Amino acid sequence: MNKIELIENINKEISTNKISKVSSLYLSYLIGYFLHLNQYRTNAEPYFNHPIRMYNNFINLISIKINNKYYYDNNLLNKYKINILGISEIILLHDTLEDSDIKDIAIYLEIFNIYNLKNYFIKYIATPLTILTHNKKESYDIYINKVKDNFVASLVKSLDLYDNLNILTSSFVNKEDKLNTYLKYALNLTNCHKLDTKFINYHKELMSSTNNVYLVEVKYLNLI
Repeated sequence: MNKIELIENINKEISTNKISKVSSLYLSYLIGYFLHLNQYRTNAEPYFNHPIRMYNNFINLISIKINNKYYYDNNLLNKYKINILGISEIILLHDTLEDSDIKDIAIYLEIFNIYNLKNYFIKYIATPLTILTHNKKESYDIYINKVKDNFVASLVKSLDLYDNLNILTSSFVNKEDKLNTYLKYALNLTNCHKLDTKFINYHKELMSSTNNVYLVEVKYLNLI
């Protein structure tokens, strides 16, 4: 799919659904959906199922469900130094530069600019998305070390690796060496930023909190 086709598909979808104001999350979903359309993982599942699972896992990681709505606590996120801005969008886009026909990030910026989201893309998405795109000329060790230097990229990559380790959905379930390698890198990223400790403590406090003043509703897209 080329740039013109992608933009036409996005515009058609937005027009069909009569959406007057396009969010960065919805736009990221459409870009990811169309760029991975008709792509399949080695286990024959649709490619885009993978980022969708990552997205839902991330929502469950940061929020609690109250009356069928998801809420997170921004004060607690700040307390545990968990930055979530741009993460949902990056999750949905994280493989597009590497595994789709459009590998120029400037095209993504152009599309976000069409919907007056250029500044958001530059501020929260562009850098981590670039870092997450593996240059095949570099070893995976060098790549992971670059990812480790950016918290957002590290969190997204951790979600990516842990989804690949899920024996129920993994494309690599019969490839022990691959799974062991993914586990090594996932633990490396998790330990580097103490992601497990941060999210365990955040979620414990979120679940036990009796003060709902600081709860913020997640702008959730039901992608299941």
